[in-house]
Amino acid sequence: MLFDGIANLKSLRNYATGRISAGQTTMYYVTDIDARITDMEAGLAVLDDAAASAARAVAVLAGETPQTFNPEKMPAGLPRNIPLPPAGAVPGELLLRRPDLLSKRNEVNAAASMTAAAMADLYPRFEISFLGQLGRIEMHSRPDIDFGVGFITGSVSVPVFTNGRIRARIEAENAAMKAALAEYDGLILNALREVDDGYYGVMKLGERAERLEKGREEAEQMLAEAEKLFKYGMAEFDKKVEARNRIISFDEKICETGFNRIVRLIDLYKALGGGWNYSGGSGSDVRNAAEVNQPEAD
Repeated sequence: MLFDGIANLKSLRNYATGRISAGQTTMYYVTDIDARITDMEAGLAVLDDAAASAARAVAVLAGETPQTFNPEKMPAGLPRNIPLPPAGAVPGELLLRRPDLLSKRNEVNAAASMTAAAMADLYPRFEISFLGQLGRIEMHSRPDIDFGVGFITGSVSVPVFTNGRIRARIEAENAAMKAALAEYDGLILNALREVDDGYYGVMKLGERAERLEKGREEAEQMLAEAEKLFKYGMAEFDKKVEARNRIISFDEKICETGFNRIVRLIDLYKALGGGWNYSGGSGSDVRNAAEVNQPEAD
């Protein structure tokens, strides 16, 4: 699009040079056009550097050496069939596929297990001792029984003097569990916020793309009218150039909006836990969230 814009301005410069020869304009007009061309050519260098950086990133993701990667193998332009955002009821369990939520949930479960283990120390522990004492308080419910293989004593060990250590441990483990649960709740809220922001961004960028397409159609109509006016001597050549520049401007905005929409869509599916797939066809081919049971690729 920058090349189109530069070519458009160069055609205007040729027209302005001809008008100077005819004494219909001044060099100031040509100098202004040259400055605009130089500005656009400077933008090409920035885009070349950004494109090279993106190509190296793609090479790394594709498992190829960046120095030998050929960017020309990559498809030109943005994907035409961008999948639609999820619609309808989406299972909340999808969020649990997020690594941060899954890790924190496991931490909460571990803390709950530690609390349960600490509370278990309060209860008596039943033991069986063979021929001897274990050095604990034993409460016998019946006399010793001789089974012919030795004396077996049923015993119950009860924690007596713990100086509050068991209850202190229970309180500590319970506090750790509550802290982990609070962090888990915070991560859930943050995940829901990311889903909401992603969905809102995708929808708004879709609306912007529709308005830009409509604006481009109007710019094309303006160019057609400018060409007619110039043909019959009712408008200057720069009106045609201005109309073409407006079309190029709309093309740039449409491309930028499409790219941003893809990025926001990726962020949305990432916030949902990933694992989403589509056939690569039209938007209607995207499978509903409720129909996705197992992720094929993250």
